[in-house]
Amino acid sequence: MADSNRSPRSRTRSDARRRLRILAALPLAACALAAAAPARAAVLGSAVLLSTDAQQLDCFVSNVGRGPAAIASVSIVNGGSTILSLSGNTCVGTLAPGGNCVFSANLDTRFSARGVVEVAGRARGLRGQCQLTASNRIIATTELR
Repeated sequence: MADSNRSPRSRTRSDARRRLRILAALPLAACALAAAAPARAAVLGSAVLLSTDAQQLDCFVSNVGRGPAAIASVSIVNGGSTILSLSGNTCVGTLAPGGNCVFSANLDTRFSARGVVEVAGRARGLRGQCQLTASNRIIATTELR
């Protein structure tokens, strides 16, 4: 029997059953999509620090969480979005709960730079800070967020 020949009441019931089947399938489709989605990396970054006499940017990372944090990469980026060569880096691999690490880059004068930490997974327990130094004195500091 064609849809146009059916009574409005039977068409309404049929449409309602079709909607229910679709709604019942939505949670399964959402679960399948969530399982197929790649794991996202969390990124912590500092504000850009600027100084005319800075010589180095040091970034310190601490894991105050209860579980380990897998650090995928760290970098120091100048104001022109160029990744600088690191002069030191102990933030390699997994950072255990209560663990600390540091990464640094030497800077030219009149330089702006920021620190970036990429974590495989969540970064809930990670805290950090970046500091510009000149002649072994801190001239500016900012948090990694």
